[in-house]
Amino acid sequence: IFSFSMLNQACSEDDAEPVATCKPISINQAAFDDAATDEFEIANLAIEDDCLALTVNYGGGCGTISHSLIAAEAVLYSMPPQRNLFLSLQDNNPCEMLKTETIYYDLQSIQLNEINEMHLHLAGWSDAIIYRY
Repeated sequence: IFSFSMLNQACSEDDAEPVATCKPISINQAAFDDAATDEFEIANLAIEDDCLALTVNYGGGCGTISHSLIAAEAVLYSMPPQRNLFLSLQDNNPCEMLKTETIYYDLQSIQLNEINEMHLHLAGWSDAIIYRY
């Protein structure tokens, strides 16, 4: 009876949804400079804990996509500092069904020591993303 009640509590409807796994950000100037992407639209973004959640719309549906978030190595040392980002999304299939997917990236790797805020500039998104950590 005890183990059943513990199991029942662990699966209650009040439990929060698990946060998706955040992929690492690639900090690579050459990859940033040469980055290419298939067509997509950023529908929404949010910072959840130290993860950047990007909701993207793209044409596809016949297979999986590959994606990577690439950060420029250079940091613009203004106050607060700024860093440029590029989302590369590869959808190598001929289907054109509108797909929406939320993808997550771990922002911890781009944090700077002794600073607790950074402005991120994501290609394709008009506003600066304020990242406080």
